[in-house]
Amino acid sequence: MNVLCLDCNYPLGNLPDSRCPECGRDFDPRNPATFNASRPLNWLDRQLLAPVGPVTFAAAALPCAAMLYVSLNSGIYYMGGYVLLLLLMCCAVAAVVAVRLALRAVVPPAGVPRPRDRRCVVAIGVATAVTCVLVIAQVPLRVAFLWSRPQLDRLVADVRSGKVAEPVTPRRAGLFTVASSPAYGGGDTLFFEYELLGQQGGIAYCPTDGPEGHYNSGSDGPLGWRWYWWTDD
Repeated sequence: MNVLCLDCNYPLGNLPDSRCPECGRDFDPRNPATFNASRPLNWLDRQLLAPVGPVTFAAAALPCAAMLYVSLNSGIYYMGGYVLLLLLMCCAVAAVVAVRLALRAVVPPAGVPRPRDRRCVVAIGVATAVTCVLVIAQVPLRVAFLWSRPQLDRLVADVRSGKVAEPVTPRRAGLFTVASSPAYGGGDTLFFEYELLGQQGGIAYCPTDGPEGHYNSGSDGPLGWRWYWWTDD
């Protein structure tokens, strides 16, 4: 039998027992899944035949991490921009998995058994779905707001008392760097532009009925405690 060991490429023909004398791997002459009846396997073949691992997970995680980072910008939520970004993210993750599986199907010899990675692929899909939920619910922005809310409330109190003059010049408030918006305002609403870890957007404080009436409907949303996110159109 002209076959090779799956682990070390040792010839398995005419052996007294069903064990590779080089590496000790068992094989069954009646089961083609236990040996290699094609050309010897090289380093790339072995990498592709290995179960989906950290490299593929990291490559699939990059678009998800980038999407979570971009979701710190309130601008992506205006006119459903985040939907397109999520679609692009899902396509990028799917492309990573598809390329990995396609290379496995094409590069190693056809007669060599391929491992099943259903659980790994499902895990990547679940991580992608969780990312979508976090972005749709604006979780990264809301977490940053909750972390920074005491400092933001203190800034509003200082503006109301006259301790901080308007327009507010750039200053830190928790995770945010905020300054008065040069373009919007009205009523009792305080509009701020912010920078958050390199992302920009808007945050507004309104003690009455929200920024509706001062700005375009649909361009803002509640964060809680009289605070709203808003964005330029």
